[in-house]
Amino acid sequence: PYDESKRPVTVGKSSFTERLSCLFSGCSCRVEQVSGEKSEGSILTLCRAISPDIIYLFPSSEGKSVTLHNAERVKHELASILPDAQCSILPLKGEDPTDFETLSREFREKLGRAASELGDFKNFAFHINCSSGTQQMAALAYVFANSGMFPGVQRWQCRDPKFPGDRVRKIDTLFLEEHTFVEKIKRNIDAYAFATIADDCA
Repeated sequence: PYDESKRPVTVGKSSFTERLSCLFSGCSCRVEQVSGEKSEGSILTLCRAISPDIIYLFPSSEGKSVTLHNAERVKHELASILPDAQCSILPLKGEDPTDFETLSREFREKLGRAASELGDFKNFAFHINCSSGTQQMAALAYVFANSGMFPGVQRWQCRDPKFPGDRVRKIDTLFLEEHTFVEKIKRNIDAYAFATIADDCA
């Protein structure tokens, strides 16, 4: 759980926010390489880039694709990369880490636990790694980013090191319903339908 006594005296060490930053990330089966930035996995690479104060890792803990050991290794490496950061591991139960429905229930439960530990959301800027874990976990990262559970959560992509250029990228693409909502407002503005806009935004 988040330890308030370890809250930095001077916040804003991250270039993205003056609030404490909190990162959520799944864990893939591929072992995170630790020999240097160019070969590191997405979690360590992303943590180097955004310097989160708090990290929550969500590995699978059952079945044939257990990634709990990988999460523990990442936590160990993070202690040297970000010595002041707090890292918590919240294992996801389920024999099949590709079972979307089971994974969704587990992910929601563990995110709820993280939310209760963090307390007042206004103290935090939230980030989510969309590049680690199974394809189903990556999809769920988008689902929960769009749910409003953690307001203003920033989505991140960490590209494979075999591709040239910066590995860490923001994902700023609008969700379909966001785009539809914005377009509807634009149409109503053109039609001077301000009462309708007020109802839609209420």
